Amino acid sequence: MRRNFRLGGLRRSLTYIPAVFLAGLCSGAMQELFIKRSVILGRESCPTCTAVKGGCLQLGLGVVYPYILSLLTCVPTARDYYTLPFPSSGKGSAYLQLLRQVSPKSSWMLGLAAINIYMGSFVAIRQLQIFANHLSQPPSRLKAFLDENKEMLE
Repeated sequence: MRRNFRLGGLRRSLTYIPAVFLAGLCSGAMQELFIKRSVILGRESCPTCTAVKGGCLQLGLGVVYPYILSLLTCVPTARDYYTLPFPSSGKGSAYLQLLRQVSPKSSWMLGLAAINIYMGSFVAIRQLQIFANHLSQPPSRLKAFLDENKEMLE
């Protein structure tokens, strides 16, 4: 996106930090909050539901969120340094034309979306499988502990 705005080396950190690092941190945190936590608490037992939820979450946080953040950080920089002509009229069509000019190709965006959906679904299903395997094997010392403390538990 920076190349389409012709920014070169201008304000590199101010455009990369929100669009790359912040989006990556949010993606991991939201996966932890909305997918992993519900799996661990036993609220999610349907693999398909978990996969769809994980894929949609990753699509939003891996493609849509960085795209919006990169627009919000690159537009002011391009306006400050006059690297891209902005429409002077208040018409919405001129801004839509500018958006089409600076946006990546749709084939790239669809490929990115497909990869993010697949990875989000894969991670969510894998977390569900790991949790199911963990619960299916009781701790090795649980039986001995229950036998020793039978009187106390009754």
